[in-house]
Amino acid sequence: MGAMNYLRKSTPCVAAPILDGMRLLRSHEVKALLGYTDTGSFWAAVRAAGVPFIRMNARRIYFEEAALKAWLESKTVGRRHRF
Repeated sequence: MGAMNYLRKSTPCVAAPILDGMRLLRSHEVKALLGYTDTGSFWAAVRAAGVPFIRMNARRIYFEEAALKAWLESKTVGRRHRF
């Protein structure tokens, strides 16, 4: 399943916090969504590609779903087909 479809069809996880209507994804969710199995390569790619994330503290990092979706859409090449 494509990343955009996952974000569109996913249901909120009980563990995913929602602040003022902003759904936050945990790093393991985004790692799986982007197809990474290795944590080190995932974080290297996140930093190199400039994927937006929120650092709550030294150990707690979240990705805002809307920001992640916008970032993915900005990386889309060519025309998108709507079916």
